[in-house]
Amino acid sequence: MTRHDDTPAPVLVTEDCASTKRVAGKWAASGPKRFALISGAVLVVAAVAVGGWATWFRPPYSLAGSPSVDVTVRAGKSGHPDVAETAEDVDSLVRVYVQRLKAEDAAGLAKLAGPDFDQPDAEARRHVRDYAVSARGHVEATVVEGVVDYFNQVDLVYEKTGKRQELLLVHDDGHWWVALGDGDPAAGNPNSVDGPG
Repeated sequence: MTRHDDTPAPVLVTEDCASTKRVAGKWAASGPKRFALISGAVLVVAAVAVGGWATWFRPPYSLAGSPSVDVTVRAGKSGHPDVAETAEDVDSLVRVYVQRLKAEDAAGLAKLAGPDFDQPDAEARRHVRDYAVSARGHVEATVVEGVVDYFNQVDLVYEKTGKRQELLLVHDDGHWWVALGDGDPAAGNPNSVDGPG
């Protein structure tokens, strides 16, 4: 039979219905397993991504459970908004520093030293010796306007003893650190994007 219009001719499918049911049943049975495997893989990838992000952006130091500290961190008077931002950025580091002093934890204090500082232990012990008792009271920390964006001085006033301390903070490897030990913070880490290195 010849057709003169553009409509395609009907196609007759001769397929074994039993084999079609078997294939469809096989896919249907593997659906929940396949879904579970794909979902599990997606969760693993998401967990690795979140873990990597948290590790990269989280500071390598944090407050311990005790002792508690009474610290106020504020920006010094400045015409630049960067000082207020820096005060927010260094808040946790200053609190951890004071907590390590109060706990008389020189080893923990030495771990706050910047990556470009070697042998911070002796200076950390000196800080503990000079300021541990003072850290048991309220501490006022004032972030002073820095000359460059990867150095900042913080002036600490220990109300318990009236002692004052000038603390140099260095921004390196994406985090703020305390300048403790031997090192040239101006040289910077050659692999860092923060300093002049």
